[in-house]
Parts: sequence; C-alpha cells; structure tokens
Amino acid sequence: MNCGGDFAFHKELYEKHFEEYDAKLIVEKGNLRILDYKTYIDEDIYYFDKKENFKKIKIFIEINKETKEGKIYIIKEEKEHIYTFKCEKIEKKESIWLKIKDNWIKMLI
Repeated sequence: MNCGGDFAFHKELYEKHFEEYDAKLIVEKGNLRILDYKTYIDEDIYYFDKKENFKKIKIFIEINKETKEGKIYIIKEEKEHIYTFKCEKIEKKESIWLKIKDNWIKMLI
C-alpha cells in the first residue's frame, strides 16, 4: 500500500481549516434570564464558521408566552440555526420600598 504524502496532505488541510475557521460562544451553559423569564441552558451554544463571517450573523431570542417555549435563532444570510428551550415566568416580587411606602400611607390615613 503506497500512501505517499497522504499524511502530510491531510495534516496540511487540517491546519489550513483551523486557521480559517473558529467557534464563537453564543450562549454560555447555565441559568439564563430573558426579560421576565428564566431557563437553564444545559450546554454551551457555539457557532462555527470562517472567522470573517462572524460579522454577518444575527442572533434573535423569542419566547412564546403561551407555551413557555423559547428559541434562540442564529441567522447568517439564508441559513438559520435554532436552539429551543423551555422557560418559566419569573414572579415579580413587590419591592421592599413599595411595601414601606404603602404602609406609611396607611398609617397617615
């Protein structure tokens, strides 16, 4: 079996692509809060592409309030990558200052 320069050829391709391509961290693993919703992202979300293409990507986050399903859209030109997650509404707690103000007003009345 005569492989000749196969190893050198593949090594050259490997090095060339690692110089041209990179991974960009889009969302880090862990707790994520989006407006009045929270979720847990169970893995880092990366986008892989040529380094010069990172300026062309757009990222959108959408939450369906009825289904409590969220989506992260990573869009470049006509290609779209979607990461879906479940989320829950954060119950707004009344501020301590509002409670003090309300109690103060009640005492005055």
